[in-house]
This record gives sequence, C-alpha cells and structure tokens, in this order.
Amino acid sequence: MSTQQFTSEVITPKTHKVVLYFVNETELSVLERGSTSSLYLTFGLALLSIFSSFAIVLLSTPISSDRVFYVFFIIASVSLISSIVLLILWRRTEDETTGIIRCIKERFPEGEQSESTSRYNVEIDGGTF
Repeated sequence: MSTQQFTSEVITPKTHKVVLYFVNETELSVLERGSTSSLYLTFGLALLSIFSSFAIVLLSTPISSDRVFYVFFIIASVSLISSIVLLILWRRTEDETTGIIRCIKERFPEGEQSESTSRYNVEIDGGTF
C-alpha cells in the first residue's frame, strides 16, 4: 500500500480583521434551544393553512348536513382566530436569540482592540492582519 499525502488549503476572503466574541454557558444554551417566537410563527402558519383548507371546502362544496357544516365552520373559525393571535404574538415578541446576540456583540465594541491581539498583527501581501 502506498501512503498518500494529504494537504489542506484554507482560502479566505481579503478581510482586514477577525473578531472573536466570547459566549458564556447560559447564552450558548439559549442559542442552542432557539427562540420561543419561532414556535408562534410555526403554529400560526400551520393553523392558517388549516383555516384555508376548511374555508375552501366550505366555499366550494355544497354540504347537505347542518352538523357537518357547523363542524367545518367551527374548525375554520377557531383556526383563523388562533392563527391571527399567534402571528400577532410572534410579531410582538422580541426574538430571544436576537437579544442574546446583541448582548454578546455589545461586549466588544467596534474599534476596541485588546493588547493580546495587537501583538499578532501579521503582514500578508502588503496588508496588516
């Protein structure tokens, strides 16, 4: 068997800086869990599609039984009202993930450079990194 030599190449865009943000354990768990507002959006859209399905059936199919008509009408009404409520809640709640990311970014304001990073400036192709 011959041994093959593997090489790796890292191609990066020509940027002038790399910023590292420090994240503590609780922030990481919140980011991993995701936000609750996305659940509002998911259920709101699902209920909106249920409403549209039942509304199309009510408007396009003649239903002879009153009982079936009332069941379809109640399901369509409840799904419409609940989808509107959930979509309003989704729109009004501040995204938890956005708040955490904003908090993390505020720890390291633009233009601030620590002493430990300034000694690692490397000049590549005429630019300082």
